Amino acid sequence: MWRKVIASRYLGLVVLGCAAQEQAPVELVVAQVGDEPIYKEDVERLIASLGPGLRSKESGDAARRDYLQSLIDQKLLVRAARARGLDQTEAFNEQLAAKFREKVINTYQAKTVHARIEITTEEMRQRFDQGQYQREKSLSRLVVHSLEEAREIRRQIAQGVALDSLAKAYARDGRVPPRGGQLGYLNRVRAVQAGIAPQVFVALSPGAVSEVVPVDGGFELIYCADEREAEFAKYREELYKSMWKEEFVAQHRALLEEQAAALALRPVSAGLAVLVAKDAKAGIYPHLSAEEASTPLFAYNGGQITVGDYIDSFGRAEEQPALGDSILVIRAAWKLPIPKAMVWEAAKSAGYLDTDKMRLWKRRKAEQLLIMALRRVEISERVVIEDEAIVRYYEDHREKFRTPVELYIEEILVGDFDRAKELRRRLDQGETIADLAHLSTRNRGEMHLHSYEKSLYGELLRYAMEAELGELVGPVAVKGGYSIFRVNDRTGGLMRSFEREHDRIRAILRLVETEQRFNQLVDQLREEYADQVHIFAEMLPQIELPAD
Repeated sequence: MWRKVIASRYLGLVVLGCAAQEQAPVELVVAQVGDEPIYKEDVERLIASLGPGLRSKESGDAARRDYLQSLIDQKLLVRAARARGLDQTEAFNEQLAAKFREKVINTYQAKTVHARIEITTEEMRQRFDQGQYQREKSLSRLVVHSLEEAREIRRQIAQGVALDSLAKAYARDGRVPPRGGQLGYLNRVRAVQAGIAPQVFVALSPGAVSEVVPVDGGFELIYCADEREAEFAKYREELYKSMWKEEFVAQHRALLEEQAAALALRPVSAGLAVLVAKDAKAGIYPHLSAEEASTPLFAYNGGQITVGDYIDSFGRAEEQPALGDSILVIRAAWKLPIPKAMVWEAAKSAGYLDTDKMRLWKRRKAEQLLIMALRRVEISERVVIEDEAIVRYYEDHREKFRTPVELYIEEILVGDFDRAKELRRRLDQGETIADLAHLSTRNRGEMHLHSYEKSLYGELLRYAMEAELGELVGPVAVKGGYSIFRVNDRTGGLMRSFEREHDRIRAILRLVETEQRFNQLVDQLREEYADQVHIFAEMLPQIELPAD
């Protein structure tokens, strides 16, 4: 069970395991690693975090031991990382500090801004009555390929021809819904969400059809059949969510402005000059000398935002920083570095950095980062995949590198074997699958299958892959009953070139080798720290296992 859990989910388990262990609960201690206890609650939280596919295949105390061993192994990995001094490196401490700062900012910001938001029923009712929600129109959409077809349909609708019949006659586009293109009753907001322009919605009255609108792949017409008053209760939740998002933005901005005023935030000309002198076209993130990076861009009571902070904040967000213009730089700074600095200072003033919750989170994150660092220096950086191994894998697993096979078949599926034999007899006597398709429980006759759809079609796909083109096959037992089918066309199944698959194979082999070495490291640590691990077997039955 460890092999499966720690190899694929070790990062998530570190967070969960450490979260529980640091809370010093009153529950029973089920194991001890050195002076660190593992509590019954720790194991139960780990179990709750796992999806069915990652849970132990064992039952009873054997399963409990599997889960407990996962937590023990996490502690051993952290001990090994510290023994190697990985928690003393500059890279580790910088990464932890950055993660902690981000967590504090996000937590304080969310709690403080959320507390300011209050959306009343009266406010929602007022928004509802402003025109976005209170009117609903029964709309239908028809998309056709040519402008001529669209104009002809519009002309026929004006003459009283029903849209249902026109949809059946003209629609060839996947965007046309069932029931003759009917979208149902929509208000303005939901019509926009459905891709209908606001001006089109507003202009439509019952019985009217829109002008022809070009869309991807064709031309669109929107028809309005009816209009009615909407019910407030129907849109209450949607209104609340929409207004809450708007209010969050406003209150967040207010928090930043209050904090900036309290700390006397002000731009520094020297830092602006550095960024104005940088060429925005020379590269996304300009090179900064040590002196330039440390130059203050903004100052405030108790701190500053440097030019380096400005560039780094955009780098972490993978966004383009403004350069070459002082006004643009100041506007951009209000997007990333200023908000983070102001909220960080507010959180510090409120004592957030020293709360039990934040200290706990920091310890958890430190252990997570230590396991990552240990995995990197002890395993990932040492894995080398030779070209000979890549060639050998390609030759030994050629079937993995074929393009998907596509099959075009016609089929009759029925639930009774005797019924299937009777239909086969009729087909042998000259009737066609198309003639009998209405008797099929799939009720479609023609099908398009792919070789990767085994879970969907099961045995039918296997039989179809083996059948000769044009050969009538069946009845054969498949998912859903008994099938009689014919493969009319088969494409794909070609080998992809070694050159194309080279990098993917290297990645596969690297992953396999990494996981093997990781498991070996765990085995080594279990042996090395065996005398420091104590499992209290008599306590294991106290751990609650999930229901089957």
